[in-house]
Amino acid sequence: MNYLPLRKKICNIGKILYNRGLISGTDGNISLKISYDDVILITPTGYNKGFLRCEDISAVKLNGGRAGHISGKTPTSELTLHIEVYKRRPDIKAIIHSHAPWTNALYLSQRTIDGPALLIEAAYVIGRVEVIPYYPPGSKELALEVGHSLSKCPDPPNVCIMMRHGMVACGKNLEAAFNLAEAVESCAKTTILTYLLKNDLKFPDIT
Repeated sequence: MNYLPLRKKICNIGKILYNRGLISGTDGNISLKISYDDVILITPTGYNKGFLRCEDISAVKLNGGRAGHISGKTPTSELTLHIEVYKRRPDIKAIIHSHAPWTNALYLSQRTIDGPALLIEAAYVIGRVEVIPYYPPGSKELALEVGHSLSKCPDPPNVCIMMRHGMVACGKNLEAAFNLAEAVESCAKTTILTYLLKNDLKFPDIT
């Protein structure tokens, strides 16, 4: 099965992410879980997400890892991260990892979008945002830490910030994951601009 309509969705989301400035160059990765076949469709390594073709998208067996590669180009180096999240969160069907610049800048400066929550989205749309320390990209340690942070009970979050790396946003479909990633980036941008304009205020320090 070639999953052509779903591959098209991933390509379209990649183009939107690129045009919105949430990813650049070959940054980031996007995946979609096909539960009825235990298959993940995921973006390939080394490709600009704004210019993907359907045949570029990798199909991988959920329980097969890299050995379970079925079709398409070589999957992203973050494949293990996506698999780990899907295994721990059966409710999640789509994952977007972006190197969103405003979000990265905010968290690299040891600040956060929810302290204080300047926009209503920070409290009601985004919810809790988990932050994890730096681990090498593509490493098993990073995959395990992201999977753990996004499966904390009783109310697991859908967003994780990986320090010095970027954001992971999850959802029940690609649109939900994209909306969440965009909301986080919008809140981060507004937070930074607000404090720059009102320079009499200081960022709360989360260290």
